[in-house]
Amino acid sequence: VIESKADLFGSSDGAKDDFDAARADTDDSEPEWQPIGEPGLGDESFAATLLQGAETSGVRFYQVVWREDNAVASLNVNGFAHGLALEDALELARTQEERIEAAAGSS
Repeated sequence: VIESKADLFGSSDGAKDDFDAARADTDDSEPEWQPIGEPGLGDESFAATLLQGAETSGVRFYQVVWREDNAVASLNVNGFAHGLALEDALELARTQEERIEAAAGSS
């Protein structure tokens, strides 16, 4: 399952507030998301993961969120844990980042 979202704000301050709220939601959620580092997208970004069940038979969730100037984008990916790697989610996020940059450049 893949869910991709992008929000455009009137200012970078609005985007920063939204980005910070997304990070806080992940930090405060139950069950608890585990941070997995800075994915290197946009001006700032974060990624987190959650495993429901066992590594061999459970479901793995990844969330990647980034801010680029006055836009915030997020990617949520989940699938069987044994077949879904972080790099898969990051590749999808990088593709989305490129599309957002292309759209911003054409306006």
